[in-house]
Amino acid sequence: MLAYINRNGMKRKKMSMKRSFIPFMSKFLRFVPNGLTFLLIYANLVMYKVII
Repeated sequence: MLAYINRNGMKRKKMSMKRSFIPFMSKFLRFVPNGLTFLLIYANLVMYKVII
C-alpha cells in the first residue's frame, strides 16, 4: 500500500517535472549535437529508477 501511494506521488512529480523539462530539452538539443544519445541515456535512467 505504501509503495502504491509513493508511486502515485512520483507520477505526479514526474508530470510536473516533464512540463518544465520539455522546453529545457528542446533548448538543450539545439546546442548539443549528440542530444539524441543523451535523451536515450536519460530515458534508460528513468526506466532503471522505475524498475527499482
